[in-house]
Amino acid sequence: MERTVRYALIDLQNRTTGLKEVQAGWFGTWGLLLEELGFWWRLDPSAVALTTGPLTGCGAPGTGAMTWSYLKNGRVQNLTGEGRLGAALRYAGVDALLFYGRSDAPLWLEVEDGKLSLREGKPSYTTLAAGKPSEDTVVVTFRPRGAVEDKYFPLSDGALSRRLLEKGISALTVDTAGGLAVADSQRLAALCVDLYHWAAQNGPAAGSRQQPARFLSLDHTVGFESPATYLNPARSPEEQLFAALGILWSPRLEGRSRRADTAALLEACLGIPCTEGDLDALEAHLAQLRQRNLEGGDQ
Repeated sequence: MERTVRYALIDLQNRTTGLKEVQAGWFGTWGLLLEELGFWWRLDPSAVALTTGPLTGCGAPGTGAMTWSYLKNGRVQNLTGEGRLGAALRYAGVDALLFYGRSDAPLWLEVEDGKLSLREGKPSYTTLAAGKPSEDTVVVTFRPRGAVEDKYFPLSDGALSRRLLEKGISALTVDTAGGLAVADSQRLAALCVDLYHWAAQNGPAAGSRQQPARFLSLDHTVGFESPATYLNPARSPEEQLFAALGILWSPRLEGRSRRADTAALLEACLGIPCTEGDLDALEAHLAQLRQRNLEGGDQ
């Protein structure tokens, strides 16, 4: 299955932005983006990227993740985080951000329904929050101690945040009315509630403040009983299929029947029955892709 990956190139030196598209012919979205990013890293070794995947933002368990990437001593460093930012970017039609070059003065990035703008200044969270177009707008501020989403939720460590500050990025905001849809939003919401309660009592890191809620919703601040969280306009059936597959590899749900949970997620996302044969084919396909990533994942 082929999907279009849309990444935004933010040229800080020239203060320009652009949205580029590349085609992913298989589920190796990260591998494809890594090749694309490699071109820019050769031009600017200090470039910093924020990437999402086909799972990000669909509302299925384990699909709130996003990855920050940069070079350190010539090697790629990846820092994974969770929150609303990755989902909001995808709702705005952007799968990844690449910060390139360096500005001689602080700038902040504004993303609104696929349109990107660079603004001058180093605004505080209070200033940005006061000017939010809607309650759903995500506000991220970069400070020496780290990147923080909506004032309270950390997205990165201080080392990565300082890299962005050195390049001239002080904040970013993302606003969109779009989203990713599922066939049966209420069924998916109910399944997420069930998985959340199970993982809270039985899963790894049970009782931790950050786990497992962030892995079970695209927005870790809303009530899981709210079906509205998952009522979003459709993108594509392929994205819904890949979203449901995240459950197969979630370490937060060890001890449950992954096949049964996967079948339930597929049926909620796609609205069609999932057979044992379908599950066998999917597991074989994912195993093949994982091997392909292991063989060429660091290229």
